[in-house]
Amino acid sequence: MPMGYEERSLVLLAAAGCAGGESAPATARSGRPAAPPEVTRQSRRDALVRTIEGQIVPRLLLARAQRKDDGATGQRPAASAAATNEAVDDLTRLLLQHTSEVASTYIQMARREGASVDAILLDLLAPAARRLGALWESDDVDFFAVSLGLARLQTIVRELSTATQPDDVGGGLAGTILLVPELGEQHTFGLQLVGEFFRRARWDVWLEQPNSADEYLQLVAAEHFAVIGIAAGSDGRVEHLASRIAATRRASRNKTVCVMVGGPIFLNKPELAGQVGADATAMDGPAAVQTAQTLVKSLAAAAAARL
Repeated sequence: MPMGYEERSLVLLAAAGCAGGESAPATARSGRPAAPPEVTRQSRRDALVRTIEGQIVPRLLLARAQRKDDGATGQRPAASAAATNEAVDDLTRLLLQHTSEVASTYIQMARREGASVDAILLDLLAPAARRLGALWESDDVDFFAVSLGLARLQTIVRELSTATQPDDVGGGLAGTILLVPELGEQHTFGLQLVGEFFRRARWDVWLEQPNSADEYLQLVAAEHFAVIGIAAGSDGRVEHLASRIAATRRASRNKTVCVMVGGPIFLNKPELAGQVGADATAMDGPAAVQTAQTLVKSLAAAAAARL
């Protein structure tokens, strides 16, 4: 019988205790000497792996399989959504309560069981980051805990990036893209995820966090970028985007640069992209890559037609 939410939480906490929980007592309740610490840690690690393999990974695979099966209708079945939500809950709990190693073990198990990198990025890591943000906004966890969880997510993305180099078939780069947050944004995990999709599509990705508008414009003027992506994390940032995009086009070394925008506000109001002077926005990483490629090809075709 599948474990319930609370029972699963207790198993995860007990199993992952080797990664940050309390140390084992010196003696067992019976009075006999307790197992050496290294034995206790190994047994907890083994229990964690069994829990991940038997309970968590199957939910991710179920969600992914049901999403593919339902591709004809374009609607996501309730079972798929529930499986994905539970997996995201599990990963979020690991990120908040344990070390990067524990969360990485989960991801490694998922990959060994057949989950694709795209599935992990889209169905797990991105929703887990949003879940962390929601927990902070609701005051369920503090800023430090959220920052630590996001740092652990960034570690996972770097590990995936190192382990999954893009294919060499065809050779050459698709283009160069600069990804930056709005000035003052502290968390860049969303941009890191988007950058990973571009990297896997053979783009040269520059993920930067300029300290000032002048520093940003100097970079734009010095390097030739086919696309510049700017992320706005909140509604309050959007009002400054129009002037920043106009300044970007004036300063850009590439006078036909494509400017894309992203962030939660554009998911709900994609029409804002045109209102702030951007060329496009996108719902997720794969869509951003496809949109950028289309924009660049269109500009190249227009330039060729003028010759």
